[in-house]
Amino acid sequence: LTKRSMNPEGNISILLSAIGKLYNAGLQPKIKNLYPTVSYPVARGTPMIQSLVEWDHSVQWAVANFTSKEAGSGESVIKVNLGIEEDQYLTGHTIDGRVLFPATGYLTLVWRTFAKIQNKNIEDIPVVIENVKLLRATIMPKEGDVNFSINIFEGSGNFEINEGGSVVVTGHISVLNDTDSEQLDAELPVVNIDTNTLYLKSEDIYKDLGLRGYDYKGVFRGVKESDSKGISGRLEWIGNWISFIDTMLQFSILGLKLKRLYLPTRIQKIIIDPAKHLQHIQTLPENSPVPVYMYRDLNVIKSGGVELCGLKTSLAPRRQQSQASPKLEKYIFVSYTDQEISSVTDVTNVFAAYLQVALENSAGA
Repeated sequence: LTKRSMNPEGNISILLSAIGKLYNAGLQPKIKNLYPTVSYPVARGTPMIQSLVEWDHSVQWAVANFTSKEAGSGESVIKVNLGIEEDQYLTGHTIDGRVLFPATGYLTLVWRTFAKIQNKNIEDIPVVIENVKLLRATIMPKEGDVNFSINIFEGSGNFEINEGGSVVVTGHISVLNDTDSEQLDAELPVVNIDTNTLYLKSEDIYKDLGLRGYDYKGVFRGVKESDSKGISGRLEWIGNWISFIDTMLQFSILGLKLKRLYLPTRIQKIIIDPAKHLQHIQTLPENSPVPVYMYRDLNVIKSGGVELCGLKTSLAPRRQQSQASPKLEKYIFVSYTDQEISSVTDVTNVFAAYLQVALENSAGA
């Protein structure tokens, strides 16, 4: 009322403005009462309003088309939570009493992101991952999300994975064009069978790894059998790439003389050909383990369509009293000065004992 105008048209503007303020204040004014009543159906000859409504084409907007994009850079954030059913299997990757995110988990995250950029499933794109540097381990909490940020740079193919504001893994990824030219073409390694050669089953293998600090559980107990030298064995395949490739890393540890805790820090090259791998699985009997071979002289591990080259590990410090002391099932004294070898021991065991003492006192040098 205080804004009445001498012009009748001005009063209409003030009235409509006041109704708008009432609407903004949360009221629901019945605006239809401002218009004359319309009786339906409308009379013949009533003009249509369709021609009065038009699209505004005065400004052109650029729209991204991801369906035709073949390659490029991409960033994705993947959340991992041990509290949800999908990620609970990762609790089986326990090392020295702590759940660590697997090194092969990082590689799979990069592989999935790279396949997403190519608009493909991971089973449809073979990859080569090179110069992988594992800068630090990620300890997984029992509850809550852990966010991994994966960045793949366009053109170069270099990638990095960030967690908690710092880089944890770097490397390079590209499409595998020719599997035969990239993978190692060599005869299968031969195990020299002698009286000291033993074939270990899964229970014996993980008892040995448990003494070193590897407390694997569930799907990560995938090494089904191996010779005592860690040259040939069999791995379980359940369709999980993370656990399968991790069991290949476990297999490489079996042949190490030092019974200590090692963690991977560098991998020169990883070749993953899912099509070749699945074809190899089909040639095996149903639910049969997949053969795995370790070329010690070349530092190459092969199983199915997966090949790991140039694995480097570093000695990890053990936590105090993280596990109970092992029980000695056999205890034999070996003298340093005996001229004759007793029937209890032989030359091989004596030299093995001497070398073990030397290695333990040289800190692995």
